Amino acid sequence: MNILVGRGWSTKLLKYAGPGMVDEDVELAEYVDNVIMDVFDRMKKNPLIIAFPQMFMYQITEADKRYYKNCGTLRGFIREAIKERQN
Repeated sequence: MNILVGRGWSTKLLKYAGPGMVDEDVELAEYVDNVIMDVFDRMKKNPLIIAFPQMFMYQITEADKRYYKNCGTLRGFIREAIKERQN
């Protein structure tokens, strides 16, 4: 993870929305693992996604909402890292 964002960045804390949409502080490396697991959780909660991939765009279940919120947080963190490295 340090190779991707720089030394010391993998220990930065991000707000992760877990089950029940409860926020908790998680390090970046664990955060990425959790977001990947959210993808599988989305498929488990709504199996129609496999048959109709366009359903990936909608927030139907709590797992979908959690995934979109966490991806937004991760994108924001990456934007901040890029801006800081450009300066």
